[in-house]
Amino acid sequence: MEEKDLSFNVINKDGIEVKCDTLAILKPENEETGEVYVIYTDYTVDENNNLNVYASQLLKDENGYKLEIIENLENYANLLNKVQQEYKKLNGIEQGD
Repeated sequence: MEEKDLSFNVINKDGIEVKCDTLAILKPENEETGEVYVIYTDYTVDENNNLNVYASQLLKDENGYKLEIIENLENYANLLNKVQQEYKKLNGIEQGD
């Protein structure tokens, strides 16, 4: 099975180009009308030594695609919950586990 390279580069808030790796992609059933989200990391850590993980909406623009960071904590929590549910479904884990 061939694996796709799901790495990409972003310019961080300090203007530095940083390599990121995709952890998950959430696609709607109808990609024409739905929103696509990307969960990714740049392998930096926070003050508690936890890996920084980001969620962004993938938007098409005149230059290709861009990521719009999700800053609303409720939307971020809902998105991460969807990732967890999809992981459980793909791995045959009961929802109550």
